[in-house]
Amino acid sequence: MSLIVRLLRVNAMDAEHRENKICDECGSDYLTATPAMSRLCSECAHWLYGYLRCDHEFVQQRCSKCGWDGSVSAYIRGLQAQQAEQRQT
Repeated sequence: MSLIVRLLRVNAMDAEHRENKICDECGSDYLTATPAMSRLCSECAHWLYGYLRCDHEFVQQRCSKCGWDGSVSAYIRGLQAQQAEQRQT
């Protein structure tokens, strides 16, 4: 099954069917419905492994789609800074 099909299925599921977890990288609570990246929020999975990132919609400081609270680890902050530097050159 393609990644896009899996993501569409995840987005179609109700939040009540998803499990609340804590990301091993950034420490944010997040909702998961697939075991593929069951220990990382979608944002960390994107930065560490190139997975598609959630199209976040924040409501009361939390994404209504995936539950991510906007937390970023120092390591990922460094990756983001490297990417920003590369874009400038």
